[in-house]
This record gives sequence, C-alpha cells and structure tokens, in this order.
Amino acid sequence: MSAVDRIGRPLRVCYPFIGNNVGGSHLSTLLLVKNLDRSRVEPCVVLHEEGLLSGYMREQKMTYELVAIPGFFRPPYWSLSNVLALAAQTWRLAAFLRKRGIDIVHANDVRTHFGWTLATRLTGTKLVWHQRTASFGSSTIKLFLAKLAQQVVCISHYTASTLPQSLGSRARIVSNPFDTGFAELDRQAARQNVLKQLALDPETRIVGFFGNLVHQKRPATFLRTAAKLIEGGNRPLSFLMFGTERNNAQAELGRLAEALNIGGRVHFMGFQTPIEPWMAGCDLMIATGVDDGLGRSLVEAMISGTPVVAADSGGHCEVIEDGRTGWLATADDPDALAAAAGRVLDDPGLAQATVQRAQAQALARYSVQRHVSEMTAIYLETLGRCRKGSPGYPLTGEPLS
Repeated sequence: MSAVDRIGRPLRVCYPFIGNNVGGSHLSTLLLVKNLDRSRVEPCVVLHEEGLLSGYMREQKMTYELVAIPGFFRPPYWSLSNVLALAAQTWRLAAFLRKRGIDIVHANDVRTHFGWTLATRLTGTKLVWHQRTASFGSSTIKLFLAKLAQQVVCISHYTASTLPQSLGSRARIVSNPFDTGFAELDRQAARQNVLKQLALDPETRIVGFFGNLVHQKRPATFLRTAAKLIEGGNRPLSFLMFGTERNNAQAELGRLAEALNIGGRVHFMGFQTPIEPWMAGCDLMIATGVDDGLGRSLVEAMISGTPVVAADSGGHCEVIEDGRTGWLATADDPDALAAAAGRVLDDPGLAQATVQRAQAQALARYSVQRHVSEMTAIYLETLGRCRKGSPGYPLTGEPLS
C-alpha cells in the first residue's frame, strides 16, 4: 500500500527559506519542487522575507507562502536576541505546520535548520535535514538539533565525511539535481552573444567565474589566476565574474583587479538567470572555491559543454576526474590553476575530447528524475512507508556506519 493510500492524500512537504538570496541550495530544491509527482508529494515553499528568491520564483512561475519574520535567526546565531525571538517564532511556525497539515519539513540551510527544528519537534512533524555545506562543524547545539531529524541528506561523500559519527545511521548521500536540457544549447551562438553584449573582439577567449563573491569561493584567487594567464601568453582574454556580492566585495575585487593591471579585462556580471547561456558562451570555467560540498557550477559547466579547471578541494574531486572530465589544480595556487587553464586554452582538441566525456557523465549522474526518485523514497522512509533496501528505494549512497 502506498503512502497516499495510507493517509488518503499526497504527502505534504514544507521547504522553508529566508528569501534574501539565491544560491545552489535554492536552485536544487526548487528543481526538486517543480518536478515532484503531485499525486505523491504536495510541496509548500515558505519564505520569511521578500527578496531575490521571491523574485526568482515569480520568474519561474512558482508559488510560495510568505510567513514574514524579518531578520529571521541571523548570525551570531545564539545571541540573546535570537534566542528570545526563536521562542516566539517556534510557536508561530508550529501553528503554521498544524494549520497546513505538514507531514515533513525539508530544511536546506543553517538558518532554517536552527529556526524550524524545534517547531517540528513540538508538532511531531518529521524533519529531513539537508546538509549542503562542506563541513558540519563542531557546534554542540547544531549536533543536538540534527539528532532531532529523522534523516540527514548529504550532497556528496565529502560532505558526509564531515558529519559527527553519531549521525551516521541516519545519513544518506543524494547528489544535487540539474536541468540537463541546456546540454542542447548552441555554444557558438551563446559565445557570439556574449561577445556582442560586452563588445569584445571576436578573437577574445572568455573565461568565467561562477559563484557568489564570498571568500570560500576565492574570487581573489580567480583574479590572481587571470593575471598569471595574461602574463603567460599572448592570448586575447576577458574574465567574467558571475555571482551576488556580499559585504561590498565587488568594490574590493575591482581594486585588486586594478592593482594586478587587469581591470580592463574583468567584467562583474552580477546574478544572472538563466545562467546556462552565459556559461555555454565561455571558453573555460575556472572554479577556485575550496571545500565546496559538491560544486554545482562545475556540473552545470560539464552539461553545457564548457571545459572546467577546478581547485583540487572538497567535492570538486568527486565531480571531476582529473585529465578525463576536467582538470584539478592545487587549491589557492594561482600558478597551478593558470598552468592548467593555459593548457586547455592552447589545445582545443584536448578540450573538446574532455568536454564530451564530461557531458556524458554529468547527464547520467545528475538528472532531475534521479534526484526526485531518491528524495521521494527518503520522504516515504521518513514516514515509515518504505524501508531501505525495499523496491522503489534507489539511493545512490548507503547509510553511513
């Protein structure tokens, strides 16, 4: 008997977010939400404030509910003001869960982990804790809250390896989903469009950075790598940096670009959606970030047919087979990254053979359908409707021991 047969309706799963930004966790979750079988799972996306995410969802013609809580659980997380606010918010969120008849809360980032977990406990709602950051950390309070979850979903083996041992029995490894449709993009047309929009010389080679402008993504390392590439050859190069800035990072990076004498070659592109045509228009992507849980932009580049040079760090090593589906270079080392990038730019035949293998692998490993199937099975197990190892439970990773 299916879960729908047992409770007389689809499972109701709530996906809470703050709403002030759009990142990989949002894109992955919304792909899941858009593609769920509504006869089995009824999704409810909740935002706490209007912002970039609500704008993105309206563009995607997706619905959400606004449970307005300005300044929801901001760092420092365990300040007195946050603790006092959390007490009131917990009762309000619990009332929402009861009113909407939510069966499962699927929390995807640290603020919703901290802000929603006690409400699920108060109402008896099941909790799926999605661990998307590279390191779980050493917070005793975070560990206490995670132990209240029925399932801990990790996006990679690297992410799972950072979990405390006490969470091992409830951990599952499920890769992020990706829209594989943009594998059909016309890369030559996309490149011509980028050249036209930025008024670049047709011979210019375009190198992209894709990630929010935060220290963990190492945008400064990207600029230093760009400077090394320019000094190391006579290639006409332009460098495009895509992503939302934090703490006035763009101004600081602009000053660094000028100090490196590459200011005229660097273009800050901000947050762009859809990003895939821009990515397909690049001749190379350099991923300088360290300790990424997986590396969403790497997979997107592989699907779009763009060669990838990535820092040899974190989940990048699970996405890229060095020399076969991309290239790995020493993290935080502009010389090593530039050397790898130079080889790709100077050998189109090598780049083409590599991207063909990369695209085929990415299409097989990261489809939306596979992710939806695996997450639906986790929801069923969370409610006791399906046991690990039973038919219809096709997880990519075993529980950790």
